Amino acid sequence: MNIDKNSWLYYKKKYCNIDGLRYHSGWSKMGMLVKMNRTLFSICIGLLLSGCSVYKAASNEGVSVSDVSKCKTRTCLLSHGMEVIDRHEEKNGKYLETYRAVARKSGATYARAVGHGALDLMTLGLWEAVGTPVEGAMSNNRGYITLKTAYQRKGAEKIEKFEIYDVDGNKVSSIG
Repeated sequence: MNIDKNSWLYYKKKYCNIDGLRYHSGWSKMGMLVKMNRTLFSICIGLLLSGCSVYKAASNEGVSVSDVSKCKTRTCLLSHGMEVIDRHEEKNGKYLETYRAVARKSGATYARAVGHGALDLMTLGLWEAVGTPVEGAMSNNRGYITLKTAYQRKGAEKIEKFEIYDVDGNKVSSIG
């Protein structure tokens, strides 16, 4: 069948892919699929390898003042991750212990994680080069919570008196 180059059918077949073999740019269907697969593979790998800043922002490791202020026993303090850094017995028989633990990050950690995730997607993973060091610096500057406790005698489990100091060394709470 001879098709006139000025006819509508000629241009539709040439530019609109009637027979399924040609595209306007001349790429074959197989070439298009290979190119799309490479692009999708690259995006997926980029997203899988990213996420370090998201994880660091969402992780809420450490101890908060509100958690340890509810503790009434030595076991409770140890279960929250408090470490004994000093212990001694006074002349009157009271036993004193000082605990310390890494302070939990304050602020909206999950909102920051969502922000990092969105920036990762929008920049196809390039945000990790900035976001991971920022979260690392925030994690390293958290400081410690300090807790001073008094027990009736050595080996006692129940706390008689305690004082909690925040990251800046300010007395936050005391009981007894």
